[in-house]
Amino acid sequence: MVSNVSLTGDDDGATPFRIEKLGVTDDQGAPTARRPDDRLPTRSGSPAPATFKAASPTAGTSSPSSTSAASAGTIDPHYLDQLEAKAIAAYPVDGNYSPRVLRFPPSIPNESGGAKHTISPYNPLNLRLPYSLVHYKVLYEIQSLTRMRGKAGATYLDLVKQYNLAYVDYLRAANGSDEALGRLKALLAKGNILDVAGVQTKHLTIDPQILVYQILGHLCLDVLRSADTEIPTPVRIHALEVAREHFNVAAVATTLSEARPSGLSVKFSEKIYDLIPRRFITNEEEMTKPQAPRFFRNEYVKSIFSGSARNSRPFNLSVIELSSKYPEETIQTLVSILRLDESGSEMRASAFKALTNLTNLDEPLKERIFGENASYRNGGESRIESVTGSGDNLDEVEVAAAKAMDFLRSPNDPAGYFHALCLHPETPDEDVGALAEATYSVLASKYGLDASKPNTHRAAQIAEAYEVLSDPAKLRQYRLTANPGGRSSLA
Repeated sequence: MVSNVSLTGDDDGATPFRIEKLGVTDDQGAPTARRPDDRLPTRSGSPAPATFKAASPTAGTSSPSSTSAASAGTIDPHYLDQLEAKAIAAYPVDGNYSPRVLRFPPSIPNESGGAKHTISPYNPLNLRLPYSLVHYKVLYEIQSLTRMRGKAGATYLDLVKQYNLAYVDYLRAANGSDEALGRLKALLAKGNILDVAGVQTKHLTIDPQILVYQILGHLCLDVLRSADTEIPTPVRIHALEVAREHFNVAAVATTLSEARPSGLSVKFSEKIYDLIPRRFITNEEEMTKPQAPRFFRNEYVKSIFSGSARNSRPFNLSVIELSSKYPEETIQTLVSILRLDESGSEMRASAFKALTNLTNLDEPLKERIFGENASYRNGGESRIESVTGSGDNLDEVEVAAAKAMDFLRSPNDPAGYFHALCLHPETPDEDVGALAEATYSVLASKYGLDASKPNTHRAAQIAEAYEVLSDPAKLRQYRLTANPGGRSSLA
């Protein structure tokens, strides 16, 4: 639970919005947020934007200044000011929403809504919202909602406003702003975003901390997957690093792994080619059928992730193979796994953690995984000539996989035995033996470790790691070597 979210409002728990004194007609549309002098209200901790002249640049177009900033690997600060001004302008000053809006708050699209929805004026940056923020009814118990419908609607819209503003701060933090990072940590790490929006936590149908984790996870994914060309590749990568270094990634991954209310889930009618990278498509059925379960039947997906959902193959090993053989398709594939109910909660959580771990790879590989040629940034089309190539050469795959496994290194694995078998050093002792055997079997089969092969050092390293980790006595001794004086088991 969020321990420091203070409850404000009347004795009945309602948020004190001045609905009865609005002075607006019942059919009034979205009110303007401009002051009489045409200036926008300022936000605490942010510079006052200049007079608002236009919305943010259309995706695919850039001003000279934003182009130069993007080429330098940063976002043009002027573009960020425009986004913030657009977010502020979408909401009325002092929360004075029209009675019509409060009676029928707009249903704002989430992931599964896509472009088919009429975008609400109260989601001005067109973000993929967490499922719990798609409609105000999800936030409140029905009994409480009936009693305080208008006030609940206003609180809900204020929370969506805070989400849009937090997105801008997340962009600024990923752009290198320590000030923005500080605001994010104050809002999210401490859960104050609910307090700022006036949410009455006692009426929530969801644990406040889970809601905050949802918000954090979706902010991270919104930055990563944005269609705005003003957001360069280094900023997208840094967005994941911000999550990994400053927030509880494991808790966020667990929250997003739940089928509901993740906001990422796939509708039955969603086309399968929106999930599978286009160059993975092997037949006409995958181009025409809407059923999402076909994802794991795809030839390429099945060859890499076969058995991962059933724990017969370590998920990290599948990610290593994916990123080394098909780097341009890696992000789209992992996000699709995160969205599919068929993946299973454990696999979905692993997919989000894998996204953050990819930032530890070397720069050339990261550029291919996150860069402009990747399929997730081009409507499913990756900009390379063939799905086959260097990935089909086992020696080259071996080198790429060895680089990719660097993010698994740990002081608790001094000899690199866990690293060699693609296992996490903190795997409980009772699970190590079975996983080591499964991983060794996959590696031996894939890379021909039992046959003559030029890379004898790699084969010897894997064989030595298996010999130690598969033997409980040797494993305990290895644990003591890695942690002298400490406990020998992570069970």
